[in-house]
Amino acid sequence: MLLQDKIFRRRNEFSLIASVGDRTSERLYEFGFAPDLEVVDNVEKRRRRANQPRWLGREDRFLRAVNPPGGIDSRALDVIRKSLDLLKGDRGKSVRILIDGEEDLLVLPIVVFQKGRSMVLYGQPDSGLVLVDSQISRNVCSTYLAELGIIISG
Repeated sequence: MLLQDKIFRRRNEFSLIASVGDRTSERLYEFGFAPDLEVVDNVEKRRRRANQPRWLGREDRFLRAVNPPGGIDSRALDVIRKSLDLLKGDRGKSVRILIDGEEDLLVLPIVVFQKGRSMVLYGQPDSGLVLVDSQISRNVCSTYLAELGIIISG
């Protein structure tokens, strides 16, 4: 089954669908699907992109954060929490987070912070999209965050 079909068939099973990565977000739009949460950095394969992925959301739901390459900054964690709070209030309106730095590892806190079952997609360069089901992956992601010194309570 194509990933596009899997996303459409299963989307109602999830309380949140998130994309991490510029090309991943673009790909979902190409499928005709807008994720609830997008995390982008205007970089693809370590090269600055000429254009941001299209954004159809409201300006007050366009957030910014700083995050270092190969790490997870507390400011990025705060913005992820804020974005999830915004989505709790109105899931029908997408949120985008533009990262100054690198967004790659931010898959981990999204999976852990979202209390319901979430689908988080990210790109595997030159291979395709990876779909993470938080119900299956939450404990593993929490362990990885703890190894990075980030303890999530509650």
